[in-house]
Amino acid sequence: MKYNPDCTKVVIFCYPIWGGGKFLINCLGLSNDCYLSDIAAARLQRNNQLSPQDKFLFLLDKINKVGDEWNDINLGSKQLFGNPCKPEQFYPEINEISHNNNKLFFLETHDPGDQLSPTLNQHLQIWPNAKTVYLRNANRFIKWRLGRPDEYNSSDVRHDTDFGKDLDQRLLDMNNLYVWDTECYFAEHRFIEELKKMYEYFGLLDFNERMVRILYIRYIKKLGELRIKNLAKHNQNCC
Repeated sequence: MKYNPDCTKVVIFCYPIWGGGKFLINCLGLSNDCYLSDIAAARLQRNNQLSPQDKFLFLLDKINKVGDEWNDINLGSKQLFGNPCKPEQFYPEINEISHNNNKLFFLETHDPGDQLSPTLNQHLQIWPNAKTVYLRNANRFIKWRLGRPDEYNSSDVRHDTDFGKDLDQRLLDMNNLYVWDTECYFAEHRFIEELKKMYEYFGLLDFNERMVRILYIRYIKKLGELRIKNLAKHNQNCC
């Protein structure tokens, strides 16, 4: 079975590296009407063997097991799709899901390149009916995560800035676009409120504030721990 290019359940997250997009995807993935970005988890959910509570424990365990470097807790487009840019290399379940499915599933891109985004364009060519989520104002959050704000300036655009004014405007002109303000990550109550709005936008009716709050607190704590390690490593190298 080939994939269904007319599927309307794909959501593409567009954000700079370190911009927090994966965590946002995982928070949506808690919903019973979304798949986590992992094919094994998707298989379980398709067989009614993975509840939102199971997903919550799964995500919490993965965050807790992060070591000295953030590894996206090994969830993402590749883990769900196989090769997300080549339909002939999709996992068979993705082809099936694209035909008979009422749940959202997610892709991400965070390398805009010289144009709108080669990867984003590739995704939209494969999934022309996809919705896009654009994470704006990521600079301060990225600098906080990396723990070395003075060194991350214009020397590395991919790691330090949003996508630039021209690209930013082209993204904002897109259809089916939802804009997320990454500044939300700095305040627990605001993150919760804005995530509720995103659930409503996508028609997800099972927002679980308790689960989201626990994951948010643990996520921010883990990033803080990694930030301290980055600072210590940086200071050691400077001595």
